[in-house]
Amino acid sequence: MVAREMWIRIPEAFPRGLDALEVYLDLPGRHPLVVLTHGTSDDPAVRAHVTPWGQFSQAEWFAERGYVAIVVVRRGYGRSGGQQDSANGGCGARGGSFYQTGEASADDLRAVMDFARGLPEVDGNTILSAGVSTGGFAQVALSADPPKGLKAAISFAGGRGGDGHEHNCNLSGVIDAFHDFGKEAHKHGDLPMLWIYAQNDHWFPPAMAQQFDAAYKKGGGANQFVMAPPVGDEGHQLYGHVAA
Repeated sequence: MVAREMWIRIPEAFPRGLDALEVYLDLPGRHPLVVLTHGTSDDPAVRAHVTPWGQFSQAEWFAERGYVAIVVVRRGYGRSGGQQDSANGGCGARGGSFYQTGEASADDLRAVMDFARGLPEVDGNTILSAGVSTGGFAQVALSADPPKGLKAAISFAGGRGGDGHEHNCNLSGVIDAFHDFGKEAHKHGDLPMLWIYAQNDHWFPPAMAQQFDAAYKKGGGANQFVMAPPVGDEGHQLYGHVAA
């Protein structure tokens, strides 16, 4: 197994670029790509220390199943350069919208996919994308304008604006973004999507998650929605339980 940290250079993340980790089995030929991305802590200190190694176990899971996995730290988090996606709108941001925030997140995922197409071990025609929390919301944004080769996306506990106590700073704004992403996704042929939430998620509880799902589908989007059983004390951590 190969595991190497690297910088993916994009102008918006100048001067460093995006901090990324590639994990794969060193086997002959080209292999499908999966791009993985993180959530957003409510603690600025935690956001400043995000590392792609935090998802090594998830990347390893995909690598063992034949994927080249790339974990990306989005702009402004950890050591990645540029401005954090949340600056584009949402809780506490001046102007902008959650839709624009999601677009900024998705742009980073597209940049990673563009970069990975040039790697000799990657089959750029077969790509999967997955993320957790705000990284899951990024998958929904990605569905509104899916890049070449993207076959499906998985959102684990996807959303924006939660506080961990079943409250959202701008619920109507998040729901509007889900609706608009669904509308655009339908125009582009409805990327296959899997959305997974747990029953005891306190950031995006079942009733809220179901509103996200309904808004996306009302906009015209199509997805498979799964409400998983409770996970420990906090269902928002489902993604961290790799065996599940």
